[in-house]
Amino acid sequence: MTERFIEQNDVSLWTETFGSQSDPAVILIPGAAAQGVQWSQVFCELLSQKGFYIIRFDPRDTGLSTHIDFSKSPYKMSDMALDVLAILDAYEIPTAHVVGTSMGGYIAQILSIDHPKRVKSLTLIMSTMDFTPQVYSFMGMSTSLLNLPGPTPETINELKNLFTGSDLSNREQWMTKGLETIRIFNGKKAPFNEKEWMEQLELVYSRMDTTRPIQLPHNHALASGFGPTKFNVEKIACPTLIIHGAHDPIIPVMHAHATATAIPNAEKFIIEDMGHARPRIYDQLIADKLREFWEK
Repeated sequence: MTERFIEQNDVSLWTETFGSQSDPAVILIPGAAAQGVQWSQVFCELLSQKGFYIIRFDPRDTGLSTHIDFSKSPYKMSDMALDVLAILDAYEIPTAHVVGTSMGGYIAQILSIDHPKRVKSLTLIMSTMDFTPQVYSFMGMSTSLLNLPGPTPETINELKNLFTGSDLSNREQWMTKGLETIRIFNGKKAPFNEKEWMEQLELVYSRMDTTRPIQLPHNHALASGFGPTKFNVEKIACPTLIIHGAHDPIIPVMHAHATATAIPNAEKFIIEDMGHARPRIYDQLIADKLREFWEK
C-alpha cells in the first residue's frame, strides 16, 4: 500500500494504491459523503492479488482530502469527475477500469460519457442511470409519476430523524447514529455484523475533521443538485457491469434492471439479500465477478 496526495487546482486528494503499477488500473469511487477507506483494505487486496492495480481515494469534502466552504466555492459532480481524471493523470494512467458505488456511480457515468477514452470499463454498484426518484424522495416530493421508485417514505423518515441535531464533535452520538444509518441501508435481508460496521465507523471517524458543522444535505448532495439527475446512458460505449442488491432500500433493484437494459450490451449481476451496503461477506463474490468481467 502506498499513500499519496494529488493536487487538483485548490483541492488536495488523498489516494492509496495496492498492487503493481504495471498491472491494469482500477479506480474505486465511493458513494456520497463516503471515504476511500470504505472500500476496505481486504477488498482492495483481493483485487490487487488478482493482477490489478487498485486506487482508492477520499473525494473532496471527505476524510483527509480538502474540505470546501460550499457557499463560497460551489462545485458540481462534473468537477468531482475531473478530480478522478487528475488522479489518473498523476499516476500516469491513460485508461482505467472505473468502479462507482451509489453516487460514485453518478461520477463514473459522467466519466464514461464525457471522457470515454479514459474509461476501459464501467462498473456501477448499487447505482442508477436515473437519480430523480431519490432526489424527489429526499425532498418530500411524490415519485408516483416517475418510471422508477425511490426509497419508501418510512425509510426517508427514519434517516431524517436519525440526523436531526447531529454533532460531529460528539463521537458517541455520531457512532450510534452512523451504525443505525448503516442498519437501514443494509436492508432487512442481508446479515448485519455490528462489530464489522463499528470497526469501519471507528476508522472513518478517526479520519474526519470533527470541527466542521454537519451539513444536511451534505455538499455532495448540493453538488448533485446542479444535475443532471438522469443520464443518456445509451452513449456509454465501454463494457459495463451492473452490480446491485436484490433488497436495496435506497435505490431499489428495478433501477439495476432499467440501467442494464438501457446501456448497450451491459451485464447485470444481482446479489440476493444484499441491500444498499457492502458487508464483507460479499467481498469475495464481488471481487471474483469483477475479475471475471475485466478479464473477458
